[in-house]
Amino acid sequence: MKKKTYFLLILTSSILLTTHLKINAQNENAEKQNNFLKMRNNDFTKLIGGIQEGAKLNYNSEKTNIEGSGAIEIKSPLPLLLQGAGSIGTTTNLSSLFDQNTLPTFSGNLTLHYLIKGLSYWFYDGSFSNNFTKLKNSNIATEDISTKINPKSETEDEIFKYKENLREKIANGKIKETDKLYTFKSFVWFSVTAKYENSKYSFYDQSRIFSEQIYEPLYNSWTGKATINGYLFWNKSDIKWKRIIGWRPNFIYLNISAQYGLGNNIHQLKKITINDITSTTIDGTSTRQTIKSQTAYNGVFKEFNTLTPSFEFIFSPIKSFAINILGDYNIINKNDKTKYNIDNFGSIATGIYFYGNGTSSKINIGAFYKWTKDNLTDSWTEQIGLKTTIPITPLD
Repeated sequence: MKKKTYFLLILTSSILLTTHLKINAQNENAEKQNNFLKMRNNDFTKLIGGIQEGAKLNYNSEKTNIEGSGAIEIKSPLPLLLQGAGSIGTTTNLSSLFDQNTLPTFSGNLTLHYLIKGLSYWFYDGSFSNNFTKLKNSNIATEDISTKINPKSETEDEIFKYKENLREKIANGKIKETDKLYTFKSFVWFSVTAKYENSKYSFYDQSRIFSEQIYEPLYNSWTGKATINGYLFWNKSDIKWKRIIGWRPNFIYLNISAQYGLGNNIHQLKKITINDITSTTIDGTSTRQTIKSQTAYNGVFKEFNTLTPSFEFIFSPIKSFAINILGDYNIINKNDKTKYNIDNFGSIATGIYFYGNGTSSKINIGAFYKWTKDNLTDSWTEQIGLKTTIPITPLD
């Protein structure tokens, strides 16, 4: 589990870095980006794992919550963005929400993002202004329009060709001659997060006395997290890529992080349904039985200090569709390992989601399937989850 996770991290990181350096070396027409607000407004309404503003609905067997977030740009020589988020929800299964006590959960966090200017670029077509008149002329096929920066050069290769979709945008006035036609975007940024969580869970421990077998501990935690993020975007709406291979993904997103703070073993436990039966004798002859059901985690609740490296990888091979892979590994404090008889453990999840295009507010819907390993019992706990986001396009 651990080796596979680290191998995936190294592989995806290498792909991200190699692609970035290769394209950077091939294109001199690039703008260094140092405006986090502009970057966010243009590109991140599609990312469930990104820094978009808006509302999120998260659902899985552990909890259901609604999260809202907002951000402000910090006026400083450095490209900084401060983001705040809060969530409220319940750890009670939705199917049992009206049959048992609702157990609340809420959290709040602050994140400071720093855009790494030396690795963040917007690449543009250097021949666009020269070709604008030809693109307006429908009698000239797009395949016959040279996209070389120097059309007379015999050594320069064409990286891409124009699509008819671009010609339609020009005809409709959506793109002007003075505009830049961006072909590829690359962003790398660093984030630090402080988070507080307060949650109540229901547990069932058969080894306790009957009246205390179902108990509801309160989980309070503070955690700190550092994350490196990378995002690559290819313009496939306006241009057709040619160099090396003609196909490009829509975008690739990767983050790698390390978190330290108080953790728990919730992901290792399974929820079960407990039925309490109450019998009542009526008129000394008839017996009525009342059954009350509730869900609870089967096992002992454990808290421990842990260092948790994690990653999330989002790959969009075609427009509006993406594949999501995420995972983490809990490296538990040595004293807590002995105290709670627990070993390091990790989880891996994979899923898909459908996202909106453009910078307008559109709903993104995603689902995932997660496996968590219990090293002591050599067993896996499975979980199905939902990630749905309603992006909110910020105002400039």
